[in-house]
Amino acid sequence: MTDELSKEERIKRFQEKRESRINRFQERADKAKEKGKQCFQRSRDLVKHIPPGQPILVGHHSEKRHRRTFERSHQAMDSGHAELEKAKYYAQKASAAESNTAISSDDPEAIEKLKKKLAALKAEQELMKKLNAYYKKHGTCVGFEGFNDEKARQIDEKIESQEHYLQKRPFQSFDLTCNNANIKSTEKRIKDLERLEACQFQGWTFDGGKVEFDRNDNRIRIIFDGIPNEAVRKNLKSHGFHWSRMNRAWQRQITDSAIYQAKQITGVNK
Repeated sequence: MTDELSKEERIKRFQEKRESRINRFQERADKAKEKGKQCFQRSRDLVKHIPPGQPILVGHHSEKRHRRTFERSHQAMDSGHAELEKAKYYAQKASAAESNTAISSDDPEAIEKLKKKLAALKAEQELMKKLNAYYKKHGTCVGFEGFNDEKARQIDEKIESQEHYLQKRPFQSFDLTCNNANIKSTEKRIKDLERLEACQFQGWTFDGGKVEFDRNDNRIRIIFDGIPNEAVRKNLKSHGFHWSRMNRAWQRQITDSAIYQAKQITGVNK
């Protein structure tokens, strides 16, 4: 088990890993884009000595060379398009990683962020209930505390556009149900993370290796003495473990399920 860093150090480490991931995707996008340009240039260079519209002279000694040149040019062009698609894919990955606002369990501030999210969800639930009750009593949203008249009238117009009379309310039942489900799932995540944070994890040895916990990276790692056979590797992958070349271990995020699966895979019952 590694020495645990301070929270400030873990926050800095988490942010650096996030930036590194974004930069890695962007670098791959830039590299693929440049390679694509080179492929297109090669495609043009291969045929630049052939006059535009020059037909293949069937039966001439140049026929095979001419066809081979066009084939290589087309292959280079296809490779260029493939590289540009790859560049587009990684650019989108970089953009998604940069704009991602999901709260990761790896984030040292995850519990605090989830509590803020929970408070916002509960406030939204109360707002929906109060606005529905206000509309039911007054037949309009105008005058509802915290809403200006323009915003209230916009909601009124949206309600009036609903065809079924049961839908004539600011928020439908499914809105409340969905938000309440988010509240419950967020509460559960907070409880799970608080419990895991309070745990004093102890690794273990097994016949052929050992299991370690890294609280700094929020990872459980299975380290084998040698290369596990194909069946074991398949079992590891099917239960969410991924090979880390840097750590020379099979690892996944620390969760109750991860600990249980690690025990099953290593044949340890604790």
